[in-house]
Amino acid sequence: MKIWQKILLVGLSLTVTACERLLFPDVIEDNKVENFDLLWKTLNAKYAYFELKEVDWQMVYDTCRPKVDELHSPVALFDLMADMLNLLQDGHTNLISGFDIGRNWNWYLHRPVNFDWNVIERHYLGDDYHITGPFYHSWLLPDSVGYVYYGSFSGDFSASQLDLIMQRFDRAKGLILDLRDNGGGSLGNALALAGRLVMADRIAFFEEAKNGAGPNDFTSAQPVYVRRQGFFYGNPVFVLTNRQCYSATNSFAAMVKGLPQVRLLGDTTGGGGGLPVYGDLPNGWTFRYSATRTFTPNGHSLELGIAPDIAVDLDSLALRSGIDSYIESARILLQ
Repeated sequence: MKIWQKILLVGLSLTVTACERLLFPDVIEDNKVENFDLLWKTLNAKYAYFELKEVDWQMVYDTCRPKVDELHSPVALFDLMADMLNLLQDGHTNLISGFDIGRNWNWYLHRPVNFDWNVIERHYLGDDYHITGPFYHSWLLPDSVGYVYYGSFSGDFSASQLDLIMQRFDRAKGLILDLRDNGGGSLGNALALAGRLVMADRIAFFEEAKNGAGPNDFTSAQPVYVRRQGFFYGNPVFVLTNRQCYSATNSFAAMVKGLPQVRLLGDTTGGGGGLPVYGDLPNGWTFRYSATRTFTPNGHSLELGIAPDIAVDLDSLALRSGIDSYIESARILLQ
């Protein structure tokens, strides 16, 4: 266990504010131990990344469980359980109630933002751009370079919409696919988009599901394939990523990394390599956790993020003048 995790464990002593006492009952439900134990036991048996995160989950229980007996409000119980989950530093692992959501966003909060939508809209898309489903796309002139922004893999699209965009830029010198601040969504959408960039089916990564409490209790590794589909785009492609590229976007980066015409440009993606699974507690709260682990054919864990082929950070001074260092770097390379 890392030092900061031990410090947080020692400091898990929670208080209730006056405002919280007005909103929630002073007497906690009789099943506070049942709720705590069910959450801990579920993750103990099914969470996929204890080894990678270097967390001793039994030590977490031994430290936190005695504190449950001292709690006298639902808010205090929620805070203790949410802090326990936060030790995992996993954006796919949360506790959800009607009054709060326990979350961990440290995977991006201490990294450069590297994105400003106002600059994109005002200085690159301009007035003459198209919106096709969830995609914003335009020509970057005079370079004859295509630019496509896709803000969320939750944004569904049809095969014909995607093929229309690829065909529009078929004669371009290349394509800039901007995925910055794309927090993920549908893995199916990621596979469909990647399918336009592969000449033949290929293994993107392998997936294993936790199926027991032992540290090595996983199902056998199953390959996840990117299938060739739709209009193939073979011109050079620069995929722009920053730290807030998470979950399905992180998986997309793994799918296309290493393709002959594709380069990742920007910052390492945020991770999110485990499939999030939901559970319910007796008191009505919901929780989720990473129940699978995924890794590339060379053994790299997707939970750690996907590194760019070309590392770039935004130049803050240039940004004030409407210049996006990511896009300009890609434009130069496409020449």
